[in-house]
Amino acid sequence: MISLSSQAFDLAGHIVLNARIENPYQAERRGSVTATLDQDVHVYDAGFCVGDQTLTATLRRPSRETLDHLTYLVSHYPDLILCCEAGVFRARVKFEAKSGVCALAFRLIERLD
Repeated sequence: MISLSSQAFDLAGHIVLNARIENPYQAERRGSVTATLDQDVHVYDAGFCVGDQTLTATLRRPSRETLDHLTYLVSHYPDLILCCEAGVFRARVKFEAKSGVCALAFRLIERLD
């Protein structure tokens, strides 16, 4: 189950989806590795940040009401509160529905739990 909520009070600002996050546990550090002219490498490490993660989910056969509600939330709020098995996050939400499948992407901004 995935729950999306607005941060502000809104009677229509909440939805519970019968879907699971496909990649709930992932981690990557910010940084880069650059080859140098002397056959060596320079490693730059900026550390770990929750904001570098995008969680994805798939909702099978969503109803028209569900799609309208998701459209409302995405169009009225720049970011939403995402509750899922991996935790509670502030996230930017994107979705695309086609052929009876709704693909959801949650770009994490910060961890709230």
